[in-house]
Amino acid sequence: MEQNQQGTPPPPFQPQPNPSPNPQPASQPQQAPQQPPRPQPPTEAAPADWGRIGGWLLAFIVMQAIQIFAMLSDFPSLLEDALEGVMAGGPATAMSMAIAVCDWLALGTLVAYAVAVIVALVQLVQRHPLFLRNFQLAGIVAVAGNFVVFLVMEAIHVYYSTSPGVVGYEPSYGYSWEAGSHWTLVVLALMWTIFWTLYFARSVRVRHYLGSDSHLDHVLFGRGMRSA
Repeated sequence: MEQNQQGTPPPPFQPQPNPSPNPQPASQPQQAPQQPPRPQPPTEAAPADWGRIGGWLLAFIVMQAIQIFAMLSDFPSLLEDALEGVMAGGPATAMSMAIAVCDWLALGTLVAYAVAVIVALVQLVQRHPLFLRNFQLAGIVAVAGNFVVFLVMEAIHVYYSTSPGVVGYEPSYGYSWEAGSHWTLVVLALMWTIFWTLYFARSVRVRHYLGSDSHLDHVLFGRGMRSA
């Protein structure tokens, strides 16, 4: 028994693996690096901003309205002159009839011009495509009416200044002044009409406000002057 116990060798020593003092965590999937957001390109002004009345367009509307009210302030005096020419006593002569025609023509020109411009301003605010056509129509009425009055007034002045028996007739100087004032209205109406056409045809601000340039399809002249 003792021999067997002494003859049996002990089992060999098997070293145990030492745990690592710094265990490595399990590998995780790497996330892709996030890219910074791209800057957005600058955008144009919102349509609502362009759709408002402002800038030169608002200034034009205000100035045109002031001009109309200033011209209508002469309506009572023009109406009085026209009524006096009709109700004046005495025999009717060629000169008296010419003066009456001038008075009523000047009154009608003023009323027609004012009505056409007021309608055009209302249409402009409402973005109606016929507004520029009415502006041009008002200009044509003002130019034609005042030009005819200018010619008749100038003829009356020349008659009273050169005819025998009436040379030095005092009211003839008044007719000369009235003829000059109507010629001034002819020039102003022509300038305003040209300004209307150029501004509303070439202005980018007006095109954005209206939403299109379809108003140029209805104009009396200047149809080919569309904005770039």
